[in-house]
Amino acid sequence: MNAKIYLQQLKKLDIAINQKIWESDKLIIDLKRSSLSASSYNELLHKKNLLEDEINSEIDHLIQKKHIIINQIQGLENPFHAQVLFKKYVEYKSIHTITLELHYSRAHVCRLITSALKEFEQKFLKDGTK
Repeated sequence: MNAKIYLQQLKKLDIAINQKIWESDKLIIDLKRSSLSASSYNELLHKKNLLEDEINSEIDHLIQKKHIIINQIQGLENPFHAQVLFKKYVEYKSIHTITLELHYSRAHVCRLITSALKEFEQKFLKDGTK
């Protein structure tokens, strides 16, 4: 796995959680319909409870994974590499936003991210696992 794909795990997990929260909210709306039979209501309630358990489990996984990745990013030798990777892959900021915050050119931010990904990969993913 390369560094970019590895770091993008956080955003993918976050998106999946938000989609399941949307799904849970939709089930809550369906539960509020007064025309449901008792069996339909109980079935929807059971689905909602299972979905909420799944959401909570995925949130726990995201928190654990985020903690690991933040520690890895903080372990980089170059502080500018740590800074841009944190902004890009933990805070999910766009390159445009990063350029504005750091007062760097777009080209410089892109170079920093590329070299930061190489450093991250060499330091943490060199054996192809994780």
